Amino acid sequence: MSCYIRLMKNNFRLLSICLFFILASCGNEQKTQNTTMNNKKDSTVAKIIDTLTIAQHLGGDTLLCKDPSLIAFAYDAKLEKHKRTLLKSKEVRKKFYPLVCGKDESILFYFERYFQLDSLGVVDETEEDFHEGDIVDEKIYFIDSIKISPAYNAVCWAMTYKSFEADPYSEGTFYMLTTFTPAGKQIETIQLGETSMGADPPVAGNTHIYSSVFKDASFKMISSDSVWEDEETYPDSVEVQKKVYVGKFDPGGRVQKKIIDSVNLKIKTK
Repeated sequence: MSCYIRLMKNNFRLLSICLFFILASCGNEQKTQNTTMNNKKDSTVAKIIDTLTIAQHLGGDTLLCKDPSLIAFAYDAKLEKHKRTLLKSKEVRKKFYPLVCGKDESILFYFERYFQLDSLGVVDETEEDFHEGDIVDEKIYFIDSIKISPAYNAVCWAMTYKSFEADPYSEGTFYMLTTFTPAGKQIETIQLGETSMGADPPVAGNTHIYSSVFKDASFKMISSDSVWEDEETYPDSVEVQKKVYVGKFDPGGRVQKKIIDSVNLKIKTK
């Protein structure tokens, strides 16, 4: 089983790299036909999220601006190699519990599971202790502080997870941003990045979320969910759902976010 899981992981990584380049080219091809729709949505966003500036005016699928110094923090692939500090459960509870992240039930589930596993102690991953598909390992890391406002503090942190090595299987990392009052009280938490994969044969898939947070407290986020069949061989096609969001942190450190584009693609890989 462990050899099967390793093979599956390698296939995921290879396919993810290929999808990155394919999606980039598809985004350019669809740019013209989506311009009118995006402009209409952008005008709606401007009314809902006032004073949204840098993120509002980045075109297409780009997360970069002409002046790199305007980016306060990048939630990109480089985060996987960023220096990080493992937090103990007491530190996590003190800093982030209860997690204030709106209606993001998925993040809340994994966050609560972290404390469930901690209360059990890290036991051996055996069939007697866990069932197929159960999340059996989670860790939370502090990554960096982010300067976007003198009125509140912000930090980037990560939550990693993996399931019992059987079918179904999943593993990944969520990258979060949490704002705090100067006194250290949590204001709000938002997910701005993710690298994850999973499989329940014959279906497999992965998710990538990348964002840029700008010094004017605006941000832009792009998520991509890919699904295909038969993860043991290179698939003939991959179904991809891509979503683009823009948002901002208000003067009190709370989050406003709006989707501005959504597209479903079926990409031929052979």
